[in-house]
Amino acid sequence: ILEMTKYSTIFIPLELEDALILTQRIMFCISSCLHVPAMICLLKGTPLHQADIKANLVLIQIAVIISDVYEAVLFEPVPVAEALTIYCKGLLCTVVRIQVLMGVLILVNAGYGVVNIACVLKRHQAMMPNAHALKLRKVESKSVNAVATL
Repeated sequence: ILEMTKYSTIFIPLELEDALILTQRIMFCISSCLHVPAMICLLKGTPLHQADIKANLVLIQIAVIISDVYEAVLFEPVPVAEALTIYCKGLLCTVVRIQVLMGVLILVNAGYGVVNIACVLKRHQAMMPNAHALKLRKVESKSVNAVATL
């Protein structure tokens, strides 16, 4: 006889699960529609004074698109608040273990954060006087950009 665990009676009603997934898909559709003008504005309408961080801004936009597609289509997490857990309903859930999918989600979001930090750092360095103690040398600056691009 199996002993009942603390969380064995926790479940999400199908109506709630369907509502969560529908909400996630609606948000994905809206954000997908907004990615197109955002990318067009970045590629064609970036002001000249922002040209030095244009590549970083494009990388940020690409990272957001990858994150959206992964989370809303490939992973589709459904939270179970009472058990502090999630389960997966996306396209990759039948092929890949959830631990791997969650690790990839964390890496995708961490990459998004790294690209943001690199953009802020590049902008910060552009405003620093050359003689300032916090000014990075060109080699260091290029290293930061290379890491952010990976």
